[in-house]
Amino acid sequence: MTDASPVLTRAQSVEWEKRLLGDDPERAWRAMNRAGSALGSALLEDYREIGPPPKQPRLLILAGKGHNAGDAFLAAVELLRARPGAQVGVCLAAGERGLNPLALRAWGCLLKAAGENLRWRSPRADREAGEWTAPFGSENWDIVVDGLLGMNFRPPLRPPHDGLLQWINDHDGIRLRAAVDLPSGLTDEGNGPAFRADFTYLTGIAKQPAFQPAAAEWTGRIRFLDIGFFDSETPAETEGAVLTGGVLDRLRGLRPAMADKRHAGKLVLVGGSRRMPGALLMSTLAACRAGAGLVTAVAPESVVPAFAAAVPEAMWIGCPETPSGGLALDSLGPVTEALEAAGAAVIGPGLGRDPETMAFLEELLRTADRPLVLDADALQPELLRLLRTERMRDRKILTPHQGEYTRLAGSPFAGSGLEGLRRLAREEGAVVLLKGPPYSRISDGERVRYGIDGGPVLARGGSGDLLAGIIGACLASAPEDPWRAALRGQVWHGRAADRLARHAGQTAIRSTELLDHLGPVLRE
Repeated sequence: MTDASPVLTRAQSVEWEKRLLGDDPERAWRAMNRAGSALGSALLEDYREIGPPPKQPRLLILAGKGHNAGDAFLAAVELLRARPGAQVGVCLAAGERGLNPLALRAWGCLLKAAGENLRWRSPRADREAGEWTAPFGSENWDIVVDGLLGMNFRPPLRPPHDGLLQWINDHDGIRLRAAVDLPSGLTDEGNGPAFRADFTYLTGIAKQPAFQPAAAEWTGRIRFLDIGFFDSETPAETEGAVLTGGVLDRLRGLRPAMADKRHAGKLVLVGGSRRMPGALLMSTLAACRAGAGLVTAVAPESVVPAFAAAVPEAMWIGCPETPSGGLALDSLGPVTEALEAAGAAVIGPGLGRDPETMAFLEELLRTADRPLVLDADALQPELLRLLRTERMRDRKILTPHQGEYTRLAGSPFAGSGLEGLRRLAREEGAVVLLKGPPYSRISDGERVRYGIDGGPVLARGGSGDLLAGIIGACLASAPEDPWRAALRGQVWHGRAADRLARHAGQTAIRSTELLDHLGPVLRE
């Protein structure tokens, strides 16, 4: 499995498919079967964020003429294998005669698999009779799959597609909405009106329109279904690539038989304050769970006894503190000593912005010579300028959310495109991980990667602190490669979040429960 899959424009995607599949209908049929099988499995997995899939789910497919319709039909066949009692409704926008040969072949598979459990309508026929109405009326559906329009769509929407999309977007009896490849109606600029999806499943190729800033309203969360289109060859990178599970492969194998804690990474975390004590605690918990061999956490002395009891695996250093409970300038000596023995450091979680704490951090960063993860209150422009040295170039990871990124980039418009992200990474000589939603973007000034794992379950305090600790552990185990550490930490964190949501839902959980899913993500 590769680490990432390239993001291509519509035109590049069409060209790549033609290059791979040519005019061979059997090659295309095999690719459609892989896509449909992957889509059916993914629908059942993602539905688990709502609850266990029903034994007899109700599935509605909006089908156009082409391959997206075929993918949707075969996804329904896959779902029927897992849930034989599923009830399937199909809206054939162009009727049976309008299906292209491969879509028609997939339609035949669905007719055979579903039998009496399938009903279908043709809204075009209804419209020609002068009585166009919403197919299936006001029936409720567990899952709706949009396979209406493919990569060749050019606006505007025309009948019957415009009416279908308006009806389905307004329908309040649907639990999960899924788009095949791209939401029908989405333009190259990411604009609508379009099918409003909860999940968009990019089949085989990650398409650039799904990553346009305006597209999030329509795409919802993005999933990439790898069906082997880049197993033997990859086109020249255009606008980045989506990260895949392959980036975690190094963590999945056996550790060397002679490994000891010193070889598994020595990490120091600096942060915490009386006002925000939990942030450093969560980062430390995450670093310990993410495999760092030796973890040392530096915090104001008043919070250390409780922290040491909560995370006895870490070594805790209590430092002098300011009257408001932040790290005092006198902390410089013990922190510097701790860093001398470290492979990497995480600085910022819960640090606060006490003036004396900022002065302490300024002095610390003047002489910093270890790879760093800088998060939260450490992400200040005046502090980062101290690290623009040859000694620290390409040895730091910045993990801003959108507000912090805007502060660093200097303009509310800097985050509107990839070039602003690249520019900041180049100026700072850093890997910049801009946290989502709806996805994260990572750049080293040239390369760009999209981290599409994770979702609304992360919309709670502490998620970023956990991410900082996980990335810190990855960096401590390979301090020579901050780029890889950032990618690995983002995917690991995001996939653990997805697994948590599938087991417990998105709402009634605590942030730290994510840590219980780091291990299973590597083993499943």
